Amino acid sequence: MSSSVNKDLRWEYYLILRNAMFGDFWKGHLSEKDRSVLFVLGLGFDPRMCSGLRAVIDAGGGGDRECLLIEYDEGPASPSREHMDLVEKNRVLVCNLLENRGIIKSCPLQMHNCPVKNQ
Repeated sequence: MSSSVNKDLRWEYYLILRNAMFGDFWKGHLSEKDRSVLFVLGLGFDPRMCSGLRAVIDAGGGGDRECLLIEYDEGPASPSREHMDLVEKNRVLVCNLLENRGIIKSCPLQMHNCPVKNQ
């Protein structure tokens, strides 16, 4: 590692909270003043995708709640295509959670097939 890298700045503002502590933190943080929050979410089939979004929305507070929704395109042969109904269910949930709070901007992301070479 280069000596020019300031090791003290790495993860300086990192925060990890679980369960009720997560909701309690956001309730306190968002109650102090109006705060705009940007969610960056990868649109997928996992039912847990919107858990953090829901918790922050439920915490209340003023300010916009906006979302950058990354939409993966894995190509027509992707095995994930058989779960498109779950992906669409999550899309609807994001829209419902953010209704009248802010905008949702979609960002398509083309995934490339990078075959692993045998060595």
